[in-house]
Amino acid sequence: MGYYSTLYVDFKDTEVEPFLVTENTKNHRGEKVDWYGFEGAKVEKDGNIEMGDYYAKFYDAEEFAKLLATKIKKGRIRLHFVGDDGEASGFIVEPSAVVEYFGEDDYSLPYLSKGEELLVRLLQEKKERMLKEIKIIDERMKELASKEKRKD
Repeated sequence: MGYYSTLYVDFKDTEVEPFLVTENTKNHRGEKVDWYGFEGAKVEKDGNIEMGDYYAKFYDAEEFAKLLATKIKKGRIRLHFVGDDGEASGFIVEPSAVVEYFGEDDYSLPYLSKGEELLVRLLQEKKERMLKEIKIIDERMKELASKEKRKD
């Protein structure tokens, strides 16, 4: 991700406890955070996030996403960042849950579909790797069993 990023916010049918991020706002664990890139962000009841600048260094993006997850009552918000180098990443934020994703560069797709597709693809890839590993283990166990029978 580049030095600076542009933040895009997607939300739909979302209800949030409104809040304003100030220098005194504590994170989801009650700790002080610098809120680099997010100080002054105003989160509205419908999930809209008003900021002074959507192009900044968002060093505290994960902390912001986790705080936001404690304030969402229903729905989902996607925080999508595109770096000045063109790399993209973001967070899908739901009540009490945050999922980080990487490599998605088209925020204009239908609401959250790219993030959801990414998660499904990652799970499918993990499943395929696990199935291959199971097959290798099964083959190795058969070889060992065959060698044991020959010894007898």
